[in-house]
Amino acid sequence: LPTSLRFGSAAAVLILILAALVILAQASILSWSPLPTRALTAATWTIAGYMAINTFGNVASQSSFERIVLAPTTTLIAVLCVVVANNGTGPT
Repeated sequence: LPTSLRFGSAAAVLILILAALVILAQASILSWSPLPTRALTAATWTIAGYMAINTFGNVASQSSFERIVLAPTTTLIAVLCVVVANNGTGPT
């Protein structure tokens, strides 16, 4: 990858790690949170929305891999984020 895309990929990795930590904290799997507890539910809904939008992009893609593999994956992630947003209590 060119250097500019490497930096973009590194930033994406950090954002995805932060998103995973938010979801784990909201689901009470982590005992600490990367965000204030009162912000976890909103952040979880934001992540769910992002994954839902990502699903539409995958479905519209010309890539069969994105349509067949990534669209169902991001759909499942979005649904699970909604479940966690509705039922999560944050770190205990």
